[in-house]
This record gives sequence, structure tokens and C-alpha cells, in this order.
Amino acid sequence: MKTEERERVGAFIKHVREKKSIKQCTLALAMGISSAQLSRIEHGKCEISFSQLIDICELLLIDLDVCIKGRDKVVKFSWCCEYFKIRAGNK
Repeated sequence: MKTEERERVGAFIKHVREKKSIKQCTLALAMGISSAQLSRIEHGKCEISFSQLIDICELLLIDLDVCIKGRDKVVKFSWCCEYFKIRAGNK
């Protein structure tokens, strides 16, 4: 992963973790890594293995695709459905 991709994915992981009120040490413990290592992942300072990324997604209950892209496609999809209903006159 390029540096900017690592930073984006790490920031998204941190955002989701904080939104779900999960402490960094709790997630790190569940992953079997140190809090310092998780901090480096969240700040894009180190490479993240594919297995670590899968673990994080499973523990935070997010799709891998959503984590990599950094946005919730489900929300975007539901917004599009509402937009097209309104445009079609099906409020």
C-alpha cells in the first residue's frame, strides 16, 4: 500500500473505532498486537498485513471494501435510492 493509502485506511479505522467507542488498547488486545502497533497502523506509519486488515474489519464489523475505500457504500446506496424515488415522483 502506498503511504497515502495507508494513512487513509488508518484514519478510517481510527474513525470507526472511536465512533463505536472502542479503546485503542481493547482493539489491539483483541488483535494480539500492542497499542503502539495499532497506533502506527491508524496513523499510516507502518504496513498493515492483509490478515491484520481482515481482523480489524471483523472486529469493527465493517466490510473490507468499505475500510479500503474509506466510506460507507451502504449509506451512499440508500441515498441514491431515495434520490431516484423523488425524481420519479415516488415519494
